[in-house]
Amino acid sequence: MTHTQEYPFDHLVIIDRDQLHKLGRKFLSQGFQLTPLAHHNLGSINQLIMLDSSYIELLEWESGKPLQRAEIANQPLGLDALVFRQTMLKRLIRIF
Repeated sequence: MTHTQEYPFDHLVIIDRDQLHKLGRKFLSQGFQLTPLAHHNLGSINQLIMLDSSYIELLEWESGKPLQRAEIANQPLGLDALVFRQTMLKRLIRIF
C-alpha cells in the first residue's frame, strides 16, 4: 500500500548527554541561533535551534543532578526522535 500524504514535521531531538555546550557552540559556529538554556523539572536541560516552521532540540541530562529520566541519561549520542505535528496523530494511527 502506498501513501502519498504529507506528514508535517514539527521537530527533531538530538541527545547530547553531557555535551550540550560543546554541541551548541558547533551550531553557533555554523550560523545557527540557539535559545537560552532551559532547565526542566526532572533534571534535563535543552536548547532549541529555531527554524522557519520547526526546530531542533538539543537535549541532555544536567551534570550533577540526580538521575530521574533514564531514557535521556542512557541514550547514545545523536538523533533520538523525529516528531510530527500532533494534528496528524489520528491519521498516523489509522495508517500504521
